[in-house]
Parts: sequence; C-alpha cells; structure tokens
Amino acid sequence: MIAAQRDRLAANVSQKAVGIELAELNWYMNNLNTVSGLSSAFSGMGFFLIVFHLFFDVEGQKAAYLFLLSVTVTMCTNFLAVTCCTLCTMFAPGMALRGPQGSIHKAIRSLRGIHKWILRLFFTGVAFMALSLVALIWLRTAATPSSVLF
Repeated sequence: MIAAQRDRLAANVSQKAVGIELAELNWYMNNLNTVSGLSSAFSGMGFFLIVFHLFFDVEGQKAAYLFLLSVTVTMCTNFLAVTCCTLCTMFAPGMALRGPQGSIHKAIRSLRGIHKWILRLFFTGVAFMALSLVALIWLRTAATPSSVLF
C-alpha cells in the first residue's frame, strides 16, 4: 500500500514537472515568434531605407557609406534572427514531444542557449537600425556631424 502511494506521488510530481517544462517551452515559442515578427519588420524597413537612399545623390559622403553599412548589417542580423527563430519554432516542439525520455528538458536547455544568441542578433540589428537612422538624418540635413549632435 505504501509502495503504491509512493509510486502515485512520484507519478504526480513527474506530471507536474512535465507541465512546467511544457509551459516553459510554450513561453520560448511565443517569444521566438515575437522576435521573428519584429526582425522581419526591421529587415523590411532596412530594405525600404536602401531603396529610399537610391533616389538621392549622396555619393562620396562618409555618412552615405555609414548609412549603407549599418542598413546592411541591420538586414543581415535580422534575416539571421528570423531564420533561427523559424527553425527553432519548427523543430523544438517536435523534439520535445516526440523524442525519447527527457527530451523536453533537452529541448528547453537547447532553446535557452539559442534564445540568448537570437536576442543578441536582434538587439544588434536594432542598434544598427538606430545608427542607420542617425546617418540618414545626417545625410538629409546636409549638416556637419557637430551641428547634428549639438
């Protein structure tokens, strides 16, 4: 009788632990979907800024090179973030739910590591988008850097 109660208690604890891990997996999936949507929006804005830049004659200016470089880095980091988010949201739930015993924990541990990396990519893209907007303002106002900053 005591052994049966102990086994039932162990099964209940195991089920609750799996429920917590599934909630964590769902949190990562929702977060990665959000980052993927925002990254694709930033990539689209970067493409728009490059097309917008083509309509103006600003060749030879240092700000133009800074602008194009920062927009390119923005687009590349955000495209990479979208790709990683898509792959994670496609394969992580399948690995967690259809894998062998303990695969939920392995999937969550893997998502923790790659989630940090994806967020670094995303925030790098955001920082370079801000830098590209500063360079665009610098180009459009045709001012010196000191008059833009002060």
